[in-house]
Amino acid sequence: MFRLWALRQRLRARLLDKYAGADASWLKDGRVVEDADAMLERGVDPIAKIRAAVGKLGPGEVVVLHSSFRPQPLIGTMRRAGAAVQCSTESATHVTWFGRQTT
Repeated sequence: MFRLWALRQRLRARLLDKYAGADASWLKDGRVVEDADAMLERGVDPIAKIRAAVGKLGPGEVVVLHSSFRPQPLIGTMRRAGAAVQCSTESATHVTWFGRQTT
């Protein structure tokens, strides 16, 4: 459990460093973590679930999606819907962060 938390913290720090030129401040606060592979195994549509979760986010919150693949259709759908999206790959795990755009 601690190793997973430590990995997430390192990923978060790398994302913040990587996107320092862009406004990545929305990656800093609360988050909801989802696993796309587990959703697909259960027959749950990741696009609908992530879209609903992002719609319920409060200020500074993000949805973090872990998957064994880059969820390109979901990324495109969420960007077209106006969500902020950042992606990273750690070993074989893709981590995608979704948040609300701030104005």
